[in-house]
Amino acid sequence: MVTAYDLEVGIVNRLRSADDVNIDVAQEGSALLPAKKLIDIIRKLVSSAIDIEVAPDNTGTIRSGEFECTLFGIETDLFPQLPMVSGIPDVRIPANLLSDCIRSTAFAASKSESRPILTGVHVHLDRDEASFSATDSLRLATKNIRLETGLTSLVNVIVPAKSLIELERILPDLKDEVSLTVTSSHCLFTAGSLRFYTRIIEGTFVEIDRLIPKKIHITQIVVNTRQIVSAIDRAMVIAPRNHEIQFEISKEKAYIKTKSPEYGNLTDVIPTKSIDGDLMVIALYAKNALEALQTFKSEEAIVRFTGANQPIVFLPNDDPTLCQVMNLQWYSDKCATELESRLPCRFQRLMSLSSLIVHNGRHRIRSHTCGILRWGARS
Repeated sequence: MVTAYDLEVGIVNRLRSADDVNIDVAQEGSALLPAKKLIDIIRKLVSSAIDIEVAPDNTGTIRSGEFECTLFGIETDLFPQLPMVSGIPDVRIPANLLSDCIRSTAFAASKSESRPILTGVHVHLDRDEASFSATDSLRLATKNIRLETGLTSLVNVIVPAKSLIELERILPDLKDEVSLTVTSSHCLFTAGSLRFYTRIIEGTFVEIDRLIPKKIHITQIVVNTRQIVSAIDRAMVIAPRNHEIQFEISKEKAYIKTKSPEYGNLTDVIPTKSIDGDLMVIALYAKNALEALQTFKSEEAIVRFTGANQPIVFLPNDDPTLCQVMNLQWYSDKCATELESRLPCRFQRLMSLSSLIVHNGRHRIRSHTCGILRWGARS
């Protein structure tokens, strides 16, 4: 049995002999060895046969062919206790479906710890539906799936996106269904001999439905997913450091344009299957668009423009369960931090619940709950 735990994510896996793997335990025992060094060494070994021997002084010796390495360990009593998670699993999800839900949403979670709620993925489980949602206030990703859970009460938890990304990395190797058990402080994902623990983020997640544009789009294009991903990727080579690009929609063609005072200009035509609506010129943050579109498995993608200063909606053409939304303007973390420090104290809390938009040299704070508050002049 192999166990790893960093107080946020814990993994327990019972290794068993199989047709292609032979495990021979000469003597029972335990050792606490540095995980990263152990993994790096085993990954780089050429021979498939590996011997691990633990000495009474807590050192572990790894041998493979003529290779030998000794790692200094520590007493196993110092290893932290895993969280106690017991009871009947709340729901069972096919491993490939769970992997798709995580891959489609976790990237949109915030990387900043200043708002812990937004660093997680909101998992909502109902009797016949499951939804995964994440947002960093500038972009949003949500995926809803039909799933017969048999639940008699709703389950709402916020799971750290980092934890789910680690889980998604090992899901492709699993063929069993994944059982999810939720407590007040932790989640446990179980599949076969694997147990994956993660803590829960306390708090109330933002109301996702209020962030998705309800108005009818004024412009819509249908494009090949690979072609638009490639076009955005090329534009990022020339784009300024903030990776700002422009979508320009004419009656017959769609363009991606960008300008850089350091490198030059770029114009690229995106082949479109259809263009519907008004002419449109929109600026957005290329990296956000690229990460959203890269999660699509469908051959074609729908891009909907809902108006000036309104979010863009990205949809797979053959998957109504997935929706990606992002604000048009971009901003830097440094700019946001500086502006927040200048705000009066009574607006500091509002800032933590709002998305900052830089527009025409003026700073506006768009609150999800309090409308629009204007503050400040040109910086």
